[in-house]
Amino acid sequence: MSEAIYYGVERAQIQITPLGDVQIDSDFSDRIANPFGASLMMRGFFQGVSAYESLYEHRNIEFSAREAFDVRFWEAWEEHFGFSVDDLRVFMDGLETEGIKRQAVTFTSTVAEMCRFEDIENLPAGVVQKIVDALVLWPRATWASTPEGFSPKDWYPWRYRRRLSVLARPILQIGGAESGYLLAPGLVRDGGAKLVDYCYMGGFEAKTFPAGRLRSWVGAAENQRGHEFNGLVARRLSELGWSCKANVRLTEILSAKLDRDYGDVDVLAWRGRRVLVIECKDLRMAMTVGDIARQLHDFREDFTSSGKPDQLKKHLLRMDVLMSRPDGVTRYVGTKERRIELEAVLVFSDLVPLHFSGIASSHSVHLVLFEQLETL
Repeated sequence: MSEAIYYGVERAQIQITPLGDVQIDSDFSDRIANPFGASLMMRGFFQGVSAYESLYEHRNIEFSAREAFDVRFWEAWEEHFGFSVDDLRVFMDGLETEGIKRQAVTFTSTVAEMCRFEDIENLPAGVVQKIVDALVLWPRATWASTPEGFSPKDWYPWRYRRRLSVLARPILQIGGAESGYLLAPGLVRDGGAKLVDYCYMGGFEAKTFPAGRLRSWVGAAENQRGHEFNGLVARRLSELGWSCKANVRLTEILSAKLDRDYGDVDVLAWRGRRVLVIECKDLRMAMTVGDIARQLHDFREDFTSSGKPDQLKKHLLRMDVLMSRPDGVTRYVGTKERRIELEAVLVFSDLVPLHFSGIASSHSVHLVLFEQLETL
């Protein structure tokens, strides 16, 4: 709950009863966290039901995964890690083959022994060592100590996407490096796949990588995902009979210079008198109390500690500019209506805590999921 208190959604007050119970204000949990978690669980259940048959579809095993990735990512990955995604696949296959031979789901080994495993023996010894280095979780002096190059949030147990978790580093070093490693082939495959996925899709923060092409890729991935979602929303609204344009600047809409840069309108949609000014958000799923608190903090309709407007404030400031110059908007959309109705809309790719907070409705902002666009 410390992050919920830090982001201002919980009161900074804890009571310890004579029986030793730790009690906090439950308003945030009752109103937002628990209903959001329950709804998210049900959505996940029904999505799993609808996709269940796909588990039995035949899948071809490809010799190389290179064609599945953007060439820029492939080269950036090799520059950063010193081995390819295909090398990682061979390594994971080799561990599973060895586990089958030993009839064991876990076993210990040294790097020298791994280099002699079936399949892995075809990889250069230096490559095997680099894969182990990328996936190893080594002993720390204390649980709460933070190694150089990491931050405390990388080991905080209530955090997801932490870089010092067993999933992020699924090869466990036992004592010194000469003592060997504890290996669970299934866990190594899950962790290796997650590493590739987070690097490719921007699941990690770019600043955690040293300067180089992979850092640039990770930094651009989230921005690219956002632009792709903008286009997806625009295409869906077009199918529903709206005229649309994605990623349009206010100066273009108004054909005038402004006092400062207010950013882009993600999607501008119009039909008849109605003009929708849409902010599109493809956010990471909020999976902990801290995640929920951070997302709510980004949509308070306020200014951040650095004096910049938060996500909702930016959207409402753009709305204020457009509403102050309705004639410019009317000319841009080319409607024959004498009077247009500007509406602020937030579109999310999936359920978010904001749905349960009432913040959007208090500022007359329509909040809808992508699947609900036909309700606009």
